[in-house]
Amino acid sequence: MSIGPELLNNPDLWGPWYVFPFAVLLFLAVLLLASFAGWRLYNWVKDREGYKWLANNTEDNAMVLTWWNHADGVEEVSHRNTVITETPAANFFIAENEAEAVEIARKYNVDYVLVAYPSGVYNFKAIALAAEKNPDDYIPSTFTIEEIERRSVVKKETVGIKMIYGEEIEGFEKVFDNKRMRIYKFPNFPGVGF
Repeated sequence: MSIGPELLNNPDLWGPWYVFPFAVLLFLAVLLLASFAGWRLYNWVKDREGYKWLANNTEDNAMVLTWWNHADGVEEVSHRNTVITETPAANFFIAENEAEAVEIARKYNVDYVLVAYPSGVYNFKAIALAAEKNPDDYIPSTFTIEEIERRSVVKKETVGIKMIYGEEIEGFEKVFDNKRMRIYKFPNFPGVGF
């Protein structure tokens, strides 16, 4: 059976019983895509604000410690250097006290630390693994955004978790916070913080 003009022009085939469900499915698909695109666009705009802040408010040779998924933005948009290996960044974020974090920051000549909320929480399992730690000691295997917002996902406080949630950290100064991207300055001078 071929589809000819007589079949395509058949009003029974294209009547309201067939068009309405198709229209509803199309509307829902567009709504879902717009919602997802809006969320991604929101994050992109907020991330870009952080990268632009770095570009406009830091020294040309500033060294930025961040997790790998933000390194490209720091390098390509901010035109700043990053601590490029995962292990130093992971060890910094997993540090359980400020003195340990300051020591790592000083060792790698870090000037700024960039974190993102809530994506930093989602990354924390990978961060723990890169630091050769058991991720389950820091964050549960599964969780919801509501649990992130209530902070009930945190099993062990670390410098990275505190920064992701926007806390003040001894030895570091929070210089940018748009509720998604947070940037801390580390004045890499002897005796800073400790």
